Amino acid sequence: MPLELTDMARVLGYPLVNYVWVVFILIVIPAFLLKPNVPKQIFWAYSLALCLMTLRGALQYQSPFFTAANLVRDGLFSSGVVGGVAFGALVSRHEAIRFEKRIALIAIGSLAIVQIGVMYNILTPTRIQERELDPSQYSSSYFALVLIPIIWFSKDFNERKKAFLFRRGLALGGIIAVATFSVVSATRTTTILLLVTISAISWISSRHARAFIAALVIILFSFVQTRTIFEPLLVDKLGLLGARFSLLQDARSEVRIVEIEELFDQMSTGDFLIGKGYGVGFLSSAAGENLQYTALNPHIGVFSLLQKGGIGVFIASLIPCVIAAIRIFRSASNPRYYSLCFGVLFFFVCAAISGGWYFTPFFLLGYCLSRLEDMSEKIGQT
Repeated sequence: MPLELTDMARVLGYPLVNYVWVVFILIVIPAFLLKPNVPKQIFWAYSLALCLMTLRGALQYQSPFFTAANLVRDGLFSSGVVGGVAFGALVSRHEAIRFEKRIALIAIGSLAIVQIGVMYNILTPTRIQERELDPSQYSSSYFALVLIPIIWFSKDFNERKKAFLFRRGLALGGIIAVATFSVVSATRTTTILLLVTISAISWISSRHARAFIAALVIILFSFVQTRTIFEPLLVDKLGLLGARFSLLQDARSEVRIVEIEELFDQMSTGDFLIGKGYGVGFLSSAAGENLQYTALNPHIGVFSLLQKGGIGVFIASLIPCVIAAIRIFRSASNPRYYSLCFGVLFFFVCAAISGGWYFTPFFLLGYCLSRLEDMSEKIGQT
Protein backbone atom coordinates (compact mmCIF):
# COMPACT_ATOMS: atom_id res chain seq x y z
CA MET A 1 0.00 0.00 0.00
CA PRO A 2 1.52 3.37 -1.00
CA LEU A 3 2.58 5.70 1.77
CA GLU A 4 0.38 8.78 1.88
CA LEU A 5 3.35 11.15 1.73
CA THR A 6 1.44 14.34 1.01
CA ASP A 7 -1.10 13.91 3.81
CA MET A 8 1.61 13.02 6.32
CA ALA A 9 3.71 15.98 5.21
CA ARG A 10 0.83 18.39 5.70
CA VAL A 11 -0.05 17.01 9.12
CA LEU A 12 3.44 16.42 10.49
CA GLY A 13 6.18 17.46 8.09
CA TYR A 14 5.47 21.10 7.34
CA PRO A 15 4.83 22.21 10.96
CA LEU A 16 7.89 20.25 12.10
CA VAL A 17 10.08 21.85 9.45
CA ASN A 18 8.73 25.29 10.31
CA TYR A 19 9.45 24.80 14.01
CA VAL A 20 12.97 23.63 13.23
CA TRP A 21 13.59 26.77 11.17
CA VAL A 22 12.16 28.98 13.92
CA VAL A 23 14.47 27.42 16.50
CA PHE A 24 17.38 27.73 14.06
CA ILE A 25 16.72 31.45 13.53
CA LEU A 26 16.26 32.09 17.24
CA ILE A 27 19.70 30.57 17.88
CA VAL A 28 21.55 32.05 14.90
CA ILE A 29 20.35 35.66 15.04
CA PRO A 30 21.41 36.39 18.66
CA ALA A 31 24.80 34.78 17.95
CA PHE A 32 25.14 36.97 14.88
CA LEU A 33 24.19 40.16 16.72
CA LEU A 34 26.67 39.42 19.50
CA LYS A 35 29.54 38.71 17.12
CA PRO A 36 31.78 41.79 16.75
CA ASN A 37 33.30 43.12 13.53
CA VAL A 38 30.63 41.59 11.32
CA PRO A 39 28.85 43.79 8.72
CA LYS A 40 25.21 44.09 9.71
CA GLN A 41 23.84 46.61 7.20
CA ILE A 42 22.04 44.02 5.04
CA PHE A 43 20.59 42.36 8.14
CA TRP A 44 19.13 45.59 9.53
CA ALA A 45 17.79 46.68 6.13
CA TYR A 46 15.83 43.47 5.66
CA SER A 47 14.75 43.39 9.31
CA LEU A 48 13.31 46.90 9.01
CA ALA A 49 11.39 45.97 5.86
CA LEU A 50 9.97 42.84 7.53
CA CYS A 51 8.86 44.84 10.59
CA LEU A 52 7.14 47.50 8.47
CA MET A 53 5.26 44.90 6.40
CA THR A 54 4.23 43.06 9.57
CA LEU A 55 2.94 46.30 11.12
CA ARG A 56 1.09 47.25 7.95
CA GLY A 57 -0.62 43.86 7.86
CA ALA A 58 -1.51 43.90 11.55
CA LEU A 59 -3.25 47.28 11.09
CA GLN A 60 -5.58 45.62 8.57
CA TYR A 61 -6.86 42.99 10.98
CA GLN A 62 -10.44 43.97 10.12
CA SER A 63 -9.97 43.22 6.42
CA PRO A 64 -11.97 40.19 5.21
CA PHE A 65 -8.79 38.94 3.50
CA PHE A 66 -6.66 39.09 6.67
CA THR A 67 -5.97 36.20 9.04
CA ALA A 68 -3.51 36.02 11.93
CA ALA A 69 -2.34 32.61 10.66
CA ASN A 70 -1.37 34.16 7.33
CA LEU A 71 0.41 36.98 9.13
CA VAL A 72 2.55 34.41 10.93
CA ARG A 73 3.03 32.46 7.72
CA ASP A 74 4.26 35.52 5.79
CA GLY A 75 6.60 36.42 8.62
CA LEU A 76 7.94 32.87 8.83
CA PHE A 77 8.59 32.68 5.09
CA SER A 78 10.35 36.01 4.75
CA SER A 79 12.33 35.61 7.97
CA GLY A 80 14.45 33.20 5.99
CA VAL A 81 16.37 36.11 4.49
CA VAL A 82 17.55 37.50 7.85
CA GLY A 83 18.29 33.96 9.03
CA GLY A 84 20.36 33.34 5.91
CA VAL A 85 22.26 36.63 6.31
CA ALA A 86 23.01 35.85 9.96
CA PHE A 87 24.13 32.28 9.31
CA GLY A 88 26.28 33.25 6.33
CA ALA A 89 28.11 35.81 8.47
CA LEU A 90 28.76 33.38 11.31
CA VAL A 91 30.49 30.60 9.36
CA SER A 92 34.04 30.65 8.07
CA ARG A 93 34.92 29.92 4.43
CA HIS A 94 35.82 26.31 5.24
CA GLU A 95 32.63 25.80 7.26
CA ALA A 96 30.55 27.42 4.50
CA ILE A 97 31.91 25.04 1.85
CA ARG A 98 31.21 22.01 4.05
CA PHE A 99 27.68 23.29 4.77
CA GLU A 100 26.97 23.81 1.07
CA LYS A 101 28.09 20.29 0.13
CA ARG A 102 26.10 18.65 2.92
CA ILE A 103 22.91 20.57 2.18
CA ALA A 104 23.31 19.85 -1.54
CA LEU A 105 23.74 16.14 -0.78
CA ILE A 106 20.61 16.12 1.41
CA ALA A 107 18.55 18.06 -1.15
CA ILE A 108 19.64 15.98 -4.15
CA GLY A 109 19.23 12.71 -2.23
CA SER A 110 15.77 13.74 -1.01
CA LEU A 111 14.71 14.78 -4.51
CA ALA A 112 15.90 11.47 -5.99
CA ILE A 113 14.30 9.31 -3.26
CA VAL A 114 10.92 11.05 -3.44
CA GLN A 115 10.98 10.97 -7.25
CA ILE A 116 11.67 7.23 -7.35
CA GLY A 117 8.95 6.66 -4.75
CA VAL A 118 6.42 8.69 -6.74
CA MET A 119 7.30 7.03 -10.06
CA TYR A 120 6.98 3.49 -8.71
CA ASN A 121 3.88 4.14 -6.56
CA ILE A 122 5.72 3.69 -3.27
CA LEU A 123 4.73 7.22 -2.28
CA THR A 124 1.41 8.85 -3.13
CA PRO A 125 2.00 12.20 -4.86
CA THR A 126 -0.08 15.31 -5.15
CA ARG A 127 -1.99 14.93 -8.40
CA ILE A 128 -2.47 18.00 -10.58
CA GLN A 129 -4.31 16.87 -13.72
CA GLU A 130 -1.94 14.29 -15.24
CA ARG A 131 1.10 15.48 -13.27
CA GLU A 132 2.53 13.57 -10.35
CA LEU A 133 4.70 15.39 -7.82
CA ASP A 134 5.05 16.24 -4.17
CA PRO A 135 5.54 19.75 -2.72
CA SER A 136 8.77 18.71 -1.00
CA GLN A 137 10.36 18.28 -4.44
CA TYR A 138 10.12 22.02 -5.15
CA SER A 139 12.22 22.93 -2.09
CA SER A 140 14.72 20.15 -2.80
CA SER A 141 15.12 21.16 -6.43
CA TYR A 142 15.54 24.83 -5.48
CA PHE A 143 18.31 24.01 -3.00
CA ALA A 144 19.96 21.82 -5.62
CA LEU A 145 19.78 24.37 -8.45
CA VAL A 146 21.26 27.20 -6.38
CA LEU A 147 23.98 25.06 -4.82
CA ILE A 148 25.09 23.16 -7.95
CA PRO A 149 27.18 26.06 -9.36
CA ILE A 150 28.45 26.97 -5.88
CA ILE A 151 29.77 23.49 -5.09
CA TRP A 152 31.05 23.15 -8.66
CA PHE A 153 33.44 26.07 -8.13
CA SER A 154 34.01 26.00 -4.34
CA LYS A 155 37.43 24.42 -4.06
CA ASP A 156 38.47 23.99 -0.44
CA PHE A 157 42.00 24.50 0.88
CA ASN A 158 44.34 21.63 -0.08
CA GLU A 159 41.53 19.79 -1.81
CA ARG A 160 42.40 16.21 -2.72
CA LYS A 161 41.37 14.41 -5.86
CA LYS A 162 38.66 12.38 -4.09
CA ALA A 163 37.09 15.54 -2.72
CA PHE A 164 37.21 17.12 -6.19
CA LEU A 165 35.54 14.08 -7.79
CA PHE A 166 32.89 13.99 -5.06
CA ARG A 167 32.14 17.70 -5.50
CA ARG A 168 31.82 17.51 -9.27
CA GLY A 169 29.97 14.18 -9.13
CA LEU A 170 27.48 15.64 -6.66
CA ALA A 171 26.84 18.59 -8.98
CA LEU A 172 26.31 16.32 -12.00
CA GLY A 173 24.07 14.02 -9.94
CA GLY A 174 22.02 17.07 -8.99
CA ILE A 175 21.61 18.05 -12.63
CA ILE A 176 20.36 14.56 -13.51
CA ALA A 177 18.02 14.43 -10.49
CA VAL A 178 16.46 17.81 -11.32
CA ALA A 179 16.19 16.86 -15.00
CA THR A 180 14.32 13.69 -14.03
CA PHE A 181 11.96 15.65 -11.78
CA SER A 182 11.36 18.23 -14.51
CA VAL A 183 10.43 15.64 -17.12
CA VAL A 184 8.39 13.27 -14.96
CA SER A 185 6.40 16.04 -13.28
CA ALA A 186 6.22 18.16 -16.47
CA THR A 187 7.35 21.21 -14.47
CA ARG A 188 8.15 24.15 -16.75
CA THR A 189 9.73 26.39 -14.13
CA THR A 190 12.21 23.77 -12.96
CA THR A 191 13.11 22.92 -16.57
CA ILE A 192 13.87 26.57 -17.35
CA LEU A 193 15.81 27.05 -14.11
CA LEU A 194 17.86 23.92 -14.80
CA LEU A 195 18.94 25.40 -18.12
CA VAL A 196 19.74 28.68 -16.34
CA THR A 197 21.90 26.83 -13.80
CA ILE A 198 23.83 24.89 -16.45
CA SER A 199 24.30 28.05 -18.48
CA ALA A 200 25.68 29.79 -15.38
CA ILE A 201 28.26 27.02 -14.89
CA SER A 202 29.39 27.27 -18.50
CA TRP A 203 29.52 31.08 -18.38
CA ILE A 204 31.50 31.27 -15.16
CA SER A 205 33.86 28.47 -16.20
CA SER A 206 35.57 30.03 -19.20
CA ARG A 207 33.29 32.49 -21.00
CA HIS A 208 33.64 31.02 -24.50
CA ALA A 209 31.92 28.68 -26.95
CA ARG A 210 33.52 25.45 -25.75
CA ALA A 211 32.01 25.87 -22.30
CA PHE A 212 28.59 26.48 -23.83
CA ILE A 213 28.91 23.34 -25.97
CA ALA A 214 29.93 21.36 -22.88
CA ALA A 215 26.81 22.62 -21.10
CA LEU A 216 24.63 21.45 -24.00
CA VAL A 217 26.29 18.02 -23.86
CA ILE A 218 25.53 17.77 -20.13
CA ILE A 219 21.90 18.75 -20.74
CA LEU A 220 21.56 16.23 -23.55
CA PHE A 221 23.18 13.48 -21.48
CA SER A 222 20.90 14.19 -18.52
CA PHE A 223 17.70 13.98 -20.55
CA VAL A 224 18.90 10.99 -22.61
CA GLN A 225 19.77 9.07 -19.45
CA THR A 226 16.48 10.05 -17.89
CA ARG A 227 14.58 8.69 -20.87
CA THR A 228 16.71 5.54 -21.15
CA ILE A 229 16.32 4.54 -17.50
CA PHE A 230 12.66 5.44 -17.11
CA GLU A 231 11.45 4.86 -20.68
CA PRO A 232 8.16 3.08 -19.78
CA LEU A 233 7.12 5.90 -17.47
CA LEU A 234 8.15 8.81 -19.67
CA VAL A 235 6.46 8.03 -22.98
CA ASP A 236 3.61 10.42 -22.20
CA LYS A 237 5.42 12.72 -19.78
CA LEU A 238 7.66 14.36 -22.36
CA GLY A 239 4.59 15.12 -24.43
CA LEU A 240 2.89 16.64 -21.38
CA LEU A 241 5.90 18.87 -20.67
CA GLY A 242 5.87 20.06 -24.28
CA ALA A 243 2.14 20.66 -24.13
CA ARG A 244 2.51 22.79 -21.00
CA PHE A 245 5.24 24.86 -22.66
CA SER A 246 2.98 25.38 -25.67
CA LEU A 247 0.49 27.12 -23.38
CA LEU A 248 2.99 29.97 -23.03
CA GLN A 249 2.36 30.96 -26.66
CA ASP A 250 -0.74 32.79 -25.47
CA ALA A 251 0.58 34.68 -22.45
CA ARG A 252 -2.77 36.40 -21.84
CA SER A 253 -4.41 33.05 -21.09
CA GLU A 254 -1.66 31.88 -18.74
CA VAL A 255 -3.25 31.63 -15.29
CA ARG A 256 -0.27 33.21 -13.54
CA ILE A 257 -0.43 36.31 -15.76
CA VAL A 258 -4.18 36.56 -15.23
CA GLU A 259 -3.59 36.29 -11.47
CA ILE A 260 -1.25 39.32 -11.52
CA GLU A 261 -3.91 41.34 -13.35
CA GLU A 262 -6.45 40.31 -10.71
CA LEU A 263 -4.06 41.36 -7.94
CA PHE A 264 -3.51 44.80 -9.50
CA ASP A 265 -7.27 45.29 -9.91
CA GLN A 266 -7.72 44.73 -6.15
CA MET A 267 -4.91 47.08 -5.06
CA SER A 268 -5.67 50.71 -4.25
CA THR A 269 -3.27 53.62 -4.78
CA GLY A 270 -2.30 53.34 -1.12
CA ASP A 271 -1.61 49.63 -1.55
CA PHE A 272 0.73 50.36 -4.45
CA LEU A 273 2.57 52.93 -2.33
CA ILE A 274 2.94 51.11 0.99
CA GLY A 275 1.62 47.61 0.26
CA LYS A 276 -1.10 45.53 1.85
CA GLY A 277 1.25 44.14 4.50
CA TYR A 278 1.64 40.62 5.82
CA GLY A 279 -1.34 38.35 6.32
CA VAL A 280 -3.60 40.01 3.73
CA GLY A 281 -4.57 37.95 0.70
CA PHE A 282 -6.53 38.65 -2.48
CA LEU A 283 -9.12 36.90 -4.62
CA SER A 284 -7.38 34.76 -7.23
CA SER A 285 -8.71 32.58 -10.03
CA ALA A 286 -5.53 30.51 -9.66
CA ALA A 287 -6.69 29.53 -6.17
CA GLY A 288 -10.19 28.57 -7.35
CA GLU A 289 -12.74 29.21 -10.05
CA ASN A 290 -14.69 32.46 -10.41
CA LEU A 291 -12.59 34.38 -7.85
CA GLN A 292 -14.15 32.50 -4.95
CA TYR A 293 -10.92 31.72 -3.11
CA THR A 294 -8.22 33.82 -1.49
CA ALA A 295 -4.52 33.53 -2.29
CA LEU A 296 -1.93 34.76 0.21
CA ASN A 297 0.49 35.77 -2.56
CA PRO A 298 0.66 35.44 -6.36
CA HIS A 299 2.39 32.51 -8.05
CA ILE A 300 4.89 34.95 -9.59
CA GLY A 301 6.57 35.61 -6.27
CA VAL A 302 8.42 38.81 -7.14
CA PHE A 303 5.09 40.65 -7.18
CA SER A 304 4.50 39.52 -3.59
CA LEU A 305 7.02 42.20 -2.62
CA LEU A 306 4.88 44.81 -4.37
CA GLN A 307 1.69 43.39 -2.87
CA LYS A 308 2.98 43.35 0.71
CA GLY A 309 5.53 46.17 0.78
CA GLY A 310 4.54 48.60 -1.95
CA ILE A 311 6.58 50.14 -4.75
CA GLY A 312 9.44 51.23 -2.46
CA VAL A 313 10.12 47.74 -1.10
CA PHE A 314 9.64 46.28 -4.57
CA ILE A 315 12.26 48.55 -6.17
CA ALA A 316 14.68 48.23 -3.23
CA SER A 317 14.45 44.45 -3.42
CA LEU A 318 15.63 44.53 -7.03
CA ILE A 319 18.90 46.29 -6.14
CA PRO A 320 20.74 43.07 -5.12
CA CYS A 321 19.57 41.50 -8.39
CA VAL A 322 20.97 44.37 -10.45
CA ILE A 323 24.28 44.35 -8.57
CA ALA A 324 24.63 40.56 -8.92
CA ALA A 325 23.84 40.75 -12.64
CA ILE A 326 26.51 43.42 -13.15
CA ARG A 327 29.11 41.47 -11.20
CA ILE A 328 28.46 38.12 -12.85
CA PHE A 329 29.17 39.59 -16.29
CA ARG A 330 32.59 40.88 -15.28
CA SER A 331 35.74 38.84 -15.90
CA ALA A 332 35.77 35.94 -13.46
CA SER A 333 38.88 36.08 -11.31
CA ASN A 334 37.18 34.14 -8.50
CA PRO A 335 34.63 31.57 -9.76
CA ARG A 336 33.16 31.01 -6.27
CA TYR A 337 32.43 34.72 -5.96
CA TYR A 338 30.51 34.69 -9.23
CA SER A 339 28.66 31.49 -8.37
CA LEU A 340 27.38 33.27 -5.23
CA CYS A 341 26.35 36.22 -7.43
CA PHE A 342 24.41 33.70 -9.49
CA GLY A 343 22.71 32.47 -6.30
CA VAL A 344 21.38 35.99 -5.69
CA LEU A 345 20.34 36.43 -9.31
CA PHE A 346 18.70 32.99 -9.32
CA PHE A 347 16.24 34.06 -6.62
CA PHE A 348 14.88 36.84 -8.81
CA VAL A 349 14.82 34.67 -11.94
CA CYS A 350 12.81 32.04 -10.07
CA ALA A 351 10.51 34.62 -8.46
CA ALA A 352 9.85 36.21 -11.86
CA ILE A 353 8.67 32.86 -13.25
CA SER A 354 6.95 31.08 -10.39
CA GLY A 355 7.58 30.80 -6.66
CA GLY A 356 10.06 32.62 -4.49
CA TRP A 357 7.72 33.40 -1.58
CA TYR A 358 8.64 30.68 0.91
CA PHE A 359 11.45 30.01 3.37
CA THR A 360 13.96 28.14 1.20
CA PRO A 361 14.51 30.82 -1.50
CA PHE A 362 14.68 33.60 1.10
CA PHE A 363 17.20 31.71 3.24
CA LEU A 364 19.48 31.02 0.28
CA LEU A 365 19.17 34.63 -0.88
CA GLY A 366 20.28 35.88 2.54
CA TYR A 367 23.06 33.29 2.74
CA CYS A 368 24.48 34.18 -0.69
CA LEU A 369 24.29 37.92 0.06
CA SER A 370 26.11 37.42 3.36
CA ARG A 371 28.89 35.27 1.87
CA LEU A 372 29.29 37.77 -0.96
CA GLU A 373 29.65 40.63 1.52
CA ASP A 374 32.27 38.64 3.43
CA MET A 375 34.23 37.91 0.25
CA SER A 376 33.96 41.54 -0.88
CA GLU A 377 35.40 42.72 2.44
CA LYS A 378 38.38 40.36 2.09
CA ILE A 379 38.93 41.25 -1.56
CA GLY A 380 38.90 44.93 -0.62
CA GLN A 381 41.55 44.32 2.06
CA THR A 382 43.97 42.56 -0.33
